[in-house]
Amino acid sequence: MRTKLTALGALVIVAGVSSPAAAAQRPASIRPLAHRATVTRTVAGVVVGRDAARHTLMVAAPNGLVRTLRVGAHTAAIGDRVLTRDNALADGTFLMRRLAVTGRVRRARLHGTVVGSSGAKLLLSAGGSELSVRRGGLSAHVTGTSSAGGLGAGQVVSATVAINPTGVLDATSLQQVGQTGLVGLDGVISSLGAGSLQLAVEQGALTTITIPPSLSLPTTIAVGDRVEVLVSYSNAAFTLVTINDDHAAASGTTQGVSESGTGSNEAVVVEGTVVSVDTATLVVQPGDGAAQATLAVPSGFDLTGVVVGADVKADGTLVNGTLTLTNVEVRSAEQGDQTTHATGTVASVDTSTLVVQPTDGSAQVTFAVPSGFDLTGVVVGADVKADGTLVNGTLTLTNVEVPSASSTSSGGSPTGTSDS
Repeated sequence: MRTKLTALGALVIVAGVSSPAAAAQRPASIRPLAHRATVTRTVAGVVVGRDAARHTLMVAAPNGLVRTLRVGAHTAAIGDRVLTRDNALADGTFLMRRLAVTGRVRRARLHGTVVGSSGAKLLLSAGGSELSVRRGGLSAHVTGTSSAGGLGAGQVVSATVAINPTGVLDATSLQQVGQTGLVGLDGVISSLGAGSLQLAVEQGALTTITIPPSLSLPTTIAVGDRVEVLVSYSNAAFTLVTINDDHAAASGTTQGVSESGTGSNEAVVVEGTVVSVDTATLVVQPGDGAAQATLAVPSGFDLTGVVVGADVKADGTLVNGTLTLTNVEVRSAEQGDQTTHATGTVASVDTSTLVVQPTDGSAQVTFAVPSGFDLTGVVVGADVKADGTLVNGTLTLTNVEVPSASSTSSGGSPTGTSDS
């Protein structure tokens, strides 16, 4: 049964954020930026949540920071101590390469932002996912606020939780460590109107998000879709800042939108292609299935080299509820480290799109197929090795091999397509 998610608290004051005038005094750092290298890191932590529908685990590091790990199919349980090898994605989540369970724990520490409450449960946003924590009779152990009932949406907390045998998290202490007007959520769209949408988040809890007139949703977004959103919180209401199809975000290594830092500094990183730019506004397309991100440009901001079609990484922060540019970097056109490789099974294929399910169980990789590309032997169920590179912000097929077949299809540079 779905429950209504009640947002808590009053107006969240924007703290520690530079004004547009102050930002204008710090010119943008415009310099070539190499595309995100594929860096594999090894991280230890404790599983504090899992989402079977999304194929994710939420893993809390010893310092409490939670990361969302896209794992495909895996049997790790809440309370397992794990060692992971993974790569960062542009939406702030991580793609698992390897995971080993090294033990079990009964307690964990986690850091998150209060979204709301449902009965005795407190819903936290952490690392791009939601976690439900039972607070019970916790009021005597809450610091930084008057009582457990006084915790409001947008408040950043550090929690110590006991993990019971069924995987439920019971808070044993909560400490308010900050507040933010920017909250990241994921969920399924349950209703969609001209000016708002309802999002079913962790365990079906519903929250209503206002869609500002200035924001146009992608035409592909519909009721029933799983999405990632960033919302601003003010006057007991959530307002949409960005929205992205979760499936598309799962394969976005160089384009996407993510929160920056620990979640208390109201900062956003937008990676993508410049759609329009002038002295007042920068609009960036952060990948397929995502709404365009609009950043206000402070007066006097240096936009040298930022032109339509440029590949950029833009940093922004909320200033009086408006996403405002603080820094922008133009990424180089060199292709060396923006090539994507996928080895696995063909999930679907036609003359315009190839979808590969990697053998490691990670998220499917979607390639655009250039006109006239030779796909001989590339059929559903075939084992393939596919290479692609970004062309105008779209992951585009450059080569595909069917190891079991005698033929190899290589795209090279088909007519009308380049790999620069």
